[in-house]
Amino acid sequence: MRCPWCGHPNDKVIDSRSAEGGAAIRRRRQCLKCSKRFTTFERVEPIGLIVVKREGAKEPFERAKLISGVRKAMKNRPVTEEQLTQLADRVEEKLRRKGPAVTSQEVGLEVLELLRRLSCFRSGKRRSCSRARRRGPGDPAPRPPADGATRGGPSGLPLHVVVGSVDAGRRH
Repeated sequence: MRCPWCGHPNDKVIDSRSAEGGAAIRRRRQCLKCSKRFTTFERVEPIGLIVVKREGAKEPFERAKLISGVRKAMKNRPVTEEQLTQLADRVEEKLRRKGPAVTSQEVGLEVLELLRRLSCFRSGKRRSCSRARRRGPGDPAPRPPADGATRGGPSGLPLHVVVGSVDAGRRH
């Protein structure tokens, strides 16, 4: 390490501590020529993550692109920026464990798996959450028709049964 004041290449380490929650090491150093002290940080250099597209093109993983896509998908749902960044952290961590190159399908599956854990993303809850948001906190819940009729899907079954049966048959 070169001294930032005189440029001399030799120094000695005076103090060494863990920093940034164990993600870095903070070292206090002293130059052997001018005796001035300075601080350095050592961090592990992250492994470059490559995304292999469907057509075979390779591009570096872009965290901002992931967050932007998830933000668009969750536009009208009650998801905070903090939840989006935590989701991106978890996705990136899982992808790094898989290796330096991952497919775009693997990225998508990891995102979907973690999105399912967020409230209001599950298909059954999505409808009720969006209705609750449209109504507002003080508005009363809608009442069923007085004659006992239910609104149904194309098959004549109540809509929640149709959605439930379609989702229950899928395997992810």
